[in-house]
Amino acid sequence: FVITNSAADGSFVYASGFLILFMQMGFMMLCTGTLHPKSSSNICLMNVLNLLLSCPVFLLTSILVQGSTKLSNESTGSGTTAMIDSQDMAKFFSQWAFAAATATITTGAVVDRMSLKTTIWLSIFMSAIVFPAVAHSVWSSDGWLTSFTDKPLLGTG
Repeated sequence: FVITNSAADGSFVYASGFLILFMQMGFMMLCTGTLHPKSSSNICLMNVLNLLLSCPVFLLTSILVQGSTKLSNESTGSGTTAMIDSQDMAKFFSQWAFAAATATITTGAVVDRMSLKTTIWLSIFMSAIVFPAVAHSVWSSDGWLTSFTDKPLLGTG
């Protein structure tokens, strides 16, 4: 059994993505502890909906906004195969974890101030438009902020 550089990189990206997803539980506990106890079920539902809705929405918009052509060709079946390789899947997983955390932070800031329906739309907007646009402009090689910043270790672009 030999661990290649590629496999080690993918494992690190997956592990980091899981740590980002565990932040969701921390945000949920923070919101539940600071608000009225009658709102705890609403907060839990909101965090679960953030995770469930952000994945398909982010998948569609990351293909369009971030311009991951290899992912779009293979995931839509227009390429040679409809499968995504493990490196692309690890990259997408970490990006989705960041997008879901972005949506959870903003919806946690407005909990008990907006209706659940409005909060869901805010979550969709954050994971569909705001995060992919910012991630593309900062971490993509043709993004307009690329020249101003250094790429982080777990860059999502």
